[in-house]
Amino acid sequence: MGDPAFSNLPRKFKTMISGCAAQCTAHEVNDIGFVGVPGPDGEPGYDLWVGGGLSTNPMIAKRLNAFVRPEQVPEVWAAVTSVFRDYGYRRLRHRARLKFLVADWGPERFREVMEKDYLGYALPDGAAPPPPGPGAGTTWRG
Repeated sequence: MGDPAFSNLPRKFKTMISGCAAQCTAHEVNDIGFVGVPGPDGEPGYDLWVGGGLSTNPMIAKRLNAFVRPEQVPEVWAAVTSVFRDYGYRRLRHRARLKFLVADWGPERFREVMEKDYLGYALPDGAAPPPPGPGAGTTWRG
């Protein structure tokens, strides 16, 4: 809030972050989703998803296959948001959502531009979250 770099984003912009083992949140329908997963060395972190949304053109977010450590979340969020700010379809109101940019570019190109031009480093590849099982959306009792 109050950051001029992000004060004029086109339309809505939804972010989700969760460490819930039963996938208690709907990361697939948010612009940015950070889903709790164990990292390459077993440390906790997040699997990064981008480009989801509902409305008249529903799209499921795309998994970037990138592992994000907890301390990297603000920087990675800013990088994803900056890509949207700089490349999103501002002039076309009906396409002014991150989901359309991700659909046109694909997750590989989106990740490449985000890492190279905005983060300045590559994120490690990460494991996908497990598929939701019985009782998804309820409290995990592992």
